[in-house]
Amino acid sequence: MPLVLRDGWHRPSGDVPLWRYLDVTRLALLLSDREIYFSRFAFLEGLDARAPADVADTTYVSNWHQASTEAMARWDAYAARGAFVALKTTLDRIQHALKDSATEVTAGKVAYRDFPLSGAPVDRTDLDGVLLYSRPALAHEQEVRLYVTQPPKQKRAGLGIRVDVPELLDEVIVSPRAGLATLRAVRALGTTYASRVPVRPSTLLDGTRS
Repeated sequence: MPLVLRDGWHRPSGDVPLWRYLDVTRLALLLSDREIYFSRFAFLEGLDARAPADVADTTYVSNWHQASTEAMARWDAYAARGAFVALKTTLDRIQHALKDSATEVTAGKVAYRDFPLSGAPVDRTDLDGVLLYSRPALAHEQEVRLYVTQPPKQKRAGLGIRVDVPELLDEVIVSPRAGLATLRAVRALGTTYASRVPVRPSTLLDGTRS
């Protein structure tokens, strides 16, 4: 099923790199299950707590950071959560990777402001108002948000959406703060489950180590 893109300002660019920082366990599940994991909105931290129940309990989200390159600040922020791997992709790749999925996925770029371009207050009771607007203080997140909706009777902590992993991933990058054992483990996973996906260590700290 094709990826649905939001219109107007919220429409993400297809060729700008997207990053998702995660731990090795989550990477192993992505590669072995061939699924992107979407968390139920109600369980996510940092999103608008005023979201109505019909949005929070029926919407599942996968957040990606939009940037031209990896950043040391992102690595340091996620290292505290045990995230030592970054997935690099683009929206075009995600579209191709989801082509055989039976679930409709929507993608939209988050706006970090309290008012949309029209000048009217953001409606925090509808899906777009909850998912596609965030506080200006969080503008450094630069998120592209993938989301799906499911009936309430299927409510769960998260769900997996089937993807073609080699189509999805441009490369997998291991944190510059990770040890050699982590790099070897990630390369072993890539060889076992997705031999066409390049795995490499970050070079951000090259030349700074004595």
